[in-house]
Amino acid sequence: MTDHAQTLLDRRYVLVALASTLAACRPGQSEFMPAVTLAPVAGLTSRSGQPLPGVATEAQGSRLLVVNFWGTWCPTCQSEHQALMALSNDPRIKLVGVAIRDTERAVAHYLAQRGNPYEAVSIDHDRTLAGAAGLRGVPTKALVSADRRIITTLVGPANSEGVQAQLSAVIKQAMQQPVG
Repeated sequence: MTDHAQTLLDRRYVLVALASTLAACRPGQSEFMPAVTLAPVAGLTSRSGQPLPGVATEAQGSRLLVVNFWGTWCPTCQSEHQALMALSNDPRIKLVGVAIRDTERAVAHYLAQRGNPYEAVSIDHDRTLAGAAGLRGVPTKALVSADRRIITTLVGPANSEGVQAQLSAVIKQAMQQPVG
């Protein structure tokens, strides 16, 4: 190998290492999701017709909490809606929705029109959960253990093959771990 080729490989290695390090750094992200309960969105009901609660980070029991940060105004969030409807049937998880930069009226109308995949829905007006999860954009899914540890965050729509594969792998791995 020539010196020039080796130099190029060395530079590429440094760039890959730097990119990996930066990807692991999420400013503002905590190791744990704060213990909070956000207000429910008025007028929403569960599949059984009961009033839908707000998002509570402590209320998932032994199931893996999947917090989907989204917005009614977000085209990518709209594109993933059917995948979220399918995901909501997985008994191993509790799927909750946290709307960002939205209104109660818009969220209630959106979910009434398209169907509600969530067990709880809130709007994070002061970005309590969004900040803890290191949110940079929507849609983002934060996967949270029973002890509120943020296992991972997945950026992108649930209908993306990459996000689906990562989500399945994390759910499977989390279900094999003893509950904290």
